[in-house]
Amino acid sequence: MNIRHIALTCTAILLAGCASVGRDYQTPETATPAAWVEPGQGKAGVALERWWTSYHDPELDRLVAKALAANFDVRIAAARLREARAAVGISEADLLPDLSADAGVTRERALVITPIGAVNALGSYYQAGFDASWEIDLFGGTRRAVEAARDDLGATEASQRDVLVSVTAEVVRTYLELSSAQQRLVIAEQSLASQQQSRDLIAAQTQAGLVDESALAQADAQLATNKTVLPLLDIARVQAAHRLALLIAEPVPVLDEQPAGTTPSARTLTAMAAGQSLGAGEPLFTARSLPDPIEQISTGMPSQLLQRRPDIAQAERQLAAATARYGVAVADYFPSFSLTGSFGYESTKSAGLFNAANQVWSIGPSVRWPLLGAGISRIKASVDAADARSVQALLNYQKTVMTAFSEVEDALVAFSRDRNRALALGGALDAHRRALALVRDRQEHGVDNFIAVLREELAVFDAEDQFQLGRKAVSEDLVVLAKALGGGWQPAVAQTAVEPPAR
Repeated sequence: MNIRHIALTCTAILLAGCASVGRDYQTPETATPAAWVEPGQGKAGVALERWWTSYHDPELDRLVAKALAANFDVRIAAARLREARAAVGISEADLLPDLSADAGVTRERALVITPIGAVNALGSYYQAGFDASWEIDLFGGTRRAVEAARDDLGATEASQRDVLVSVTAEVVRTYLELSSAQQRLVIAEQSLASQQQSRDLIAAQTQAGLVDESALAQADAQLATNKTVLPLLDIARVQAAHRLALLIAEPVPVLDEQPAGTTPSARTLTAMAAGQSLGAGEPLFTARSLPDPIEQISTGMPSQLLQRRPDIAQAERQLAAATARYGVAVADYFPSFSLTGSFGYESTKSAGLFNAANQVWSIGPSVRWPLLGAGISRIKASVDAADARSVQALLNYQKTVMTAFSEVEDALVAFSRDRNRALALGGALDAHRRALALVRDRQEHGVDNFIAVLREELAVFDAEDQFQLGRKAVSEDLVVLAKALGGGWQPAVAQTAVEPPAR
């Protein structure tokens, strides 16, 4: 077979190899509801890409921006994306011929048998040339592998977006926990100060013989019990501050609290970098009162959830990759064709190495085709395993879609009910405050005693604490809803995060 025949054979093989074995992937059809079952947020409102701006809190906006740029999980996800892109390049390289150059010189001494006896021969051997090989992807196994690598890249991109969604939600949630604990601590301290004044008045009345000592004992017991709340709230705010610092990739901060003003929101908790004193530079973050969501966020149509949720996109790309890898496994049933060749020069002298007389070359096709025995059994098992993995990927995709819709509906229910509950708690707080004012007035006129005042002060404290917890639940429900809707990522942020850090 001459070179012309070989070239014609290869051309025929390439023209034939236009189809890939296995299944061509098609996105599964998914039925979506026409509207959300639970009404809540509207179709119009703050865009999901920046849903946290619905709180209208500049400090929160700054923290989210810093976390999206510096958070460790965000940067790890960016590195994984670079790795997945490199993997695509590796798989695409398998489609190309492999060409290598080599050269060398060998100095050897050998024992040569001649008619007059054995003699030692000393000489050199020179060679230089090229080697080429190409496995022709006739049945598309390699193309399916490239397809799978690209689908893996798509899944990794979706995974990165999922990290952005999670980090954004965690920053907002932690900031809400910190602000809530700070505000509840201030309210608790102010309530205890009021209870301390009532206790001191009862003590004076007891010393004067106007009230029984049991009233003083009861006031002391209640005051001591309520003081146990302070350490728990302080633990909650300090730990929240530590988590928030980690989310923005900062070490454990030093916390400093500003003096209280006339309202709880006037008292500020400031987090400074370790070794940095207050006022020496910009603080890492501050916390005052708990922010309430002022605007609605755009929930969009249920059908948009399929494109919005990163975990759905990731599961869909994983299904596509599993389908492609099934084709890779099936391609092993078919013969593989390779074309190898070499061209170079060989001589025992360096001078004139590249003369035409020293040329050596070889070229020829080869075929490998497992037909019977262990090889074909392994291929069958590999195809069965690939098929099973594609079934798992399909079921995982369907489960992910159903879970996403369920999470959104759960979040809408929680937001609606907790909002009504917060309104009711606010009404209860107003009622207790009016009752306390009336009891104090009756006590000043000698109608009620200090015990009645003390009881109503405790009721006001409990009602105010419950109201703050109710507000926090509503704010956190918005976080859960935004995360369930896949809010918190946008193409510009994702693209920026992929860039490698400066070295």
